Amino acid sequence: MKKDIFLEKTNRYISVTSYLIGRLRFANPNQDVSYLDLDVSYIEFGKKIRDKLNESREISEDTFMYYFNNRVVIDEFLDKEEKRIKKVYGYKSIKEIYKEISFLSVHILNDTLYIAPNHQDSLDGYTSVRDKNGNAIEFEYPINLTDEALGKAVMQAFEYCTSIYRK
Repeated sequence: MKKDIFLEKTNRYISVTSYLIGRLRFANPNQDVSYLDLDVSYIEFGKKIRDKLNESREISEDTFMYYFNNRVVIDEFLDKEEKRIKKVYGYKSIKEIYKEISFLSVHILNDTLYIAPNHQDSLDGYTSVRDKNGNAIEFEYPINLTDEALGKAVMQAFEYCTSIYRK
């Protein structure tokens, strides 16, 4: 079983986005992205993470090729979400959002849950956070964590996120 979600955290919100998994993983353009307040409880946060993990799914080659050949569907979805963020959270530009953002991935592979903080290396780009030996930092948990433990683990993992814009 493979499941994959992506989280973004700014000084104003946390978003949770489910991904489709094919040759590449990408945001499911048919979903309602979840936006949460920063003071969300660990239990509610964990429930939302679990809901989004349940939405994530592997897709067929035909479905992957549909989205690959119709990139406009993904672009329209991303545009809609950027406009929503600006309107609801008062950002003036996409650059303003990305200057304070942290990226984090949560995925399930073979009944193990992984939480991976990311390093922002450009406005909308990221890579793995590395330890002093150059290894990617990733936290591994059993899949049956309680909602509260899951929410807490993800919130704590955000502390490991880094950015070229934050020193």
